[in-house]
Amino acid sequence: MIDDCEQIRHLMEILEDREFPSDTFRQVFAEQLAQERYVCLVAVEDNRIVGVLNMRIEAQLHHQNKVAQIMELVVKPAYRCHGIGTALFQEAERIAKERGCEQIELETSAWRKRAHSFYERRGMICDHLYYRKPAEYIGEFMLLSYEGIFFEGEAEKLIHTLEKKQLPMVNDVIHCTFKYHPDEDQIFDEIVGKEMQVLLTGYGFDGKNSGFELQLPEEIMPYYINYNDENPPKLNKPHITASLTEDTKASKTKNLHFEPLPEPVALIGRFGYWIKDDGREYVSYKPYKSAD
Repeated sequence: MIDDCEQIRHLMEILEDREFPSDTFRQVFAEQLAQERYVCLVAVEDNRIVGVLNMRIEAQLHHQNKVAQIMELVVKPAYRCHGIGTALFQEAERIAKERGCEQIELETSAWRKRAHSFYERRGMICDHLYYRKPAEYIGEFMLLSYEGIFFEGEAEKLIHTLEKKQLPMVNDVIHCTFKYHPDEDQIFDEIVGKEMQVLLTGYGFDGKNSGFELQLPEEIMPYYINYNDENPPKLNKPHITASLTEDTKASKTKNLHFEPLPEPVALIGRFGYWIKDDGREYVSYKPYKSAD
């Protein structure tokens, strides 16, 4: 299976939306394959790996028994909704039962709503909370990845309805970024959680990214500090990513040519923070500087 390492690495990059160094990934993967407690299941279509489930089985003191933990489960976007994830999950269940595990469990990011529904349909229940902090942030408060306006519920549905062509990777957390990795004086607790009306004014599509240009309320513009990397830096057009392909990034949406919509469309969003720490990610509408 080590020969499949590059295909599995590509799937993990889709899952985490980041790149992994090939040598390091191969080393960790080889170490896992050498241990019986790790189980790696793959789904193959057209002679290519299109899905992978990685699981660990170990005895735990507080259970006084063995527990199976699904660490990663991902299917290529083009192959989703065809029963591949279900087949991988069912095989994991079979192996866990065969090896005498008391239960099967997993962790998933709070924002992955579709994943939550998938697991609940398979009989899993959510009855735990999970907390962690990366070593580099011990002694500091949690990592704020970016801030901006987030669109949920009916606003999210409307955005996808207005797309002229939806791409395979649908954005489940639609937002207009105001600032990546803000400094302390760029964290705007005074407006966090507030509802704001914006206007969709243009639509852009290049085959890899699908998104919209926004018009922000005049009173909010002082908070919009999403500058590009040019010298001197210029403000990026306020925009949102609706969907994209697996070989691009949402950050590329800002480069689209936005054609004006027949008429502006009003949307309601809330200003919030995207909290991220290497796998656990969620939107927060609470003040950040005062968080204990």
